[in-house]
Amino acid sequence: MAFITKISFPNNLEQLVNFLRVRDGDYNGTAAEMSDIYLLLESYSTAWTAPDWCKVGDIVFFMHTKISKSRLEHIEAEYEDRGDEYNIYARLRIEKALELERDLYKKYGGKIFAIGQVSGEVFDNNYAAENNLHWKSRTYAPISDIFILERPVDVSEFGSFIDVAERTAITPVFGENFNKLKNLIMRKNSVKAYFKNSEAGELIKI
Repeated sequence: MAFITKISFPNNLEQLVNFLRVRDGDYNGTAAEMSDIYLLLESYSTAWTAPDWCKVGDIVFFMHTKISKSRLEHIEAEYEDRGDEYNIYARLRIEKALELERDLYKKYGGKIFAIGQVSGEVFDNNYAAENNLHWKSRTYAPISDIFILERPVDVSEFGSFIDVAERTAITPVFGENFNKLKNLIMRKNSVKAYFKNSEAGELIKI
């Protein structure tokens, strides 16, 4: 089995500021700590949002959402109006985070840009809810063997056969749809052996 897991951006300025505080302790961290995507680009393995039905060996497609662009623009407008509410350290962190997200969106917005493999059992964690973060998932799985695609695949290239869920972070990918997406990715990219040798799973009831 396989699934797409979407990565988005905070909905508003307050969420962004809270996210930065949670991540790096009042703006003392590095640039890599400002963005989930940037963290993923630097990781070989991690724990990530996953469906409760996934199992060891399942393929994970990481996708940056298109909606992140409108969220980014909304936050930029908010910051222009309310930036003077924050101290100099906060403003520097916010501005760096916005700049980083602009660059990441240009490269990865609306695209599958990385692939990994579930490497352990699903577990529950209330971290996001307890810290009022912009994602609401309580279900995660260890994911390893992550590799970044040299040529990310835009949703326009696979949207005709995979309907990416809008209201949830997870979209199952199975059967012939998996084969089509796999072949599309492999035509454009070098991939790891586990992905090259992977096989489509059957439709399951969720």
